[in-house]
Amino acid sequence: TALRDAYRAADLVALGTSERASTNFGAFFVERAVTAGRGRASFGVSFRYNRFETLDGFDLRDGSLVTTANQFVDEAAPFDEESLRLRLQTATTTGFLGVGLTDWLDVSVAVPVVSLRLEGERFDDFRGDKTLQASANAEVTGLADIALRTKVRLAGRYGSGLSLGGEVRLPTGDPDDLLGAGRATYRGLVVGSLEGQIASF
Repeated sequence: TALRDAYRAADLVALGTSERASTNFGAFFVERAVTAGRGRASFGVSFRYNRFETLDGFDLRDGSLVTTANQFVDEAAPFDEESLRLRLQTATTTGFLGVGLTDWLDVSVAVPVVSLRLEGERFDDFRGDKTLQASANAEVTGLADIALRTKVRLAGRYGSGLSLGGEVRLPTGDPDDLLGAGRATYRGLVVGSLEGQIASF
């Protein structure tokens, strides 16, 4: 096997061609152990749209989300309730860049920009008489929390192997505008992948 790989590498050098580290692109948004390789870079842009319709099983759009309620101890139901009707949606555009510093070490960055729109009304229901108390809407677009990631490949060849990684999210988004967490967060990754030859018919 080692002799065969040596001949294969020599042929590629003689031809001046490049060989993919993996024989397939893998599943979208799934991490694999393979690294990019020294001096190689990848970049891209993703878009995600979210519309929130429920919270803890309550419909946000029909006014059934009760925020406060007043009830006498000798009555079975509240005599006064305040509820919200909300329309909340976000659109996130994320640019990302990954660079192979060495054949076994990658670093990458993801920069998200979020556009958030919120509309809502507050109602007061006093003994069955429901009235509108207030209404408001807001829209904001800005930088969310930037993610920095590194991945170290410990073992493996081609598309198979084992890697360790780490990620930090910087508090670059404004938490008052719901664009960020307001604090840095960290997480570690252990990535294993196995790739074999797929027969074709």
